[in-house]
Amino acid sequence: VLKWQATDPARDPLTYEVTLTREGSTTPTHTFTNLKADSLVVNGLAYHTTYYWQVTVSDGVNSVTGKTWSFRTVPFPDVPYVFTRKVGGNYQIFAATEGGT
Repeated sequence: VLKWQATDPARDPLTYEVTLTREGSTTPTHTFTNLKADSLVVNGLAYHTTYYWQVTVSDGVNSVTGKTWSFRTVPFPDVPYVFTRKVGGNYQIFAATEGGT
């Protein structure tokens, strides 16, 4: 979840654009436009990867781009035991660590 804050002195309604760029890339991986909320749930990211994100806020007249933030996703899970089983016409994936989790 990405979160930010912005205010407008005239209390005009604000819209946001969020750009998300994967480390090593010069073009955004994702661009989310015309957002009304000041948070965004991002899914489908690569494991163990640094992403940079930036918010541009607009009141319909002026736009301001905030600073660049970054985060790193979790490493690929260490799951040495994996098997699948067909249940009700669908395949389910079962996995466990050596500790039984």
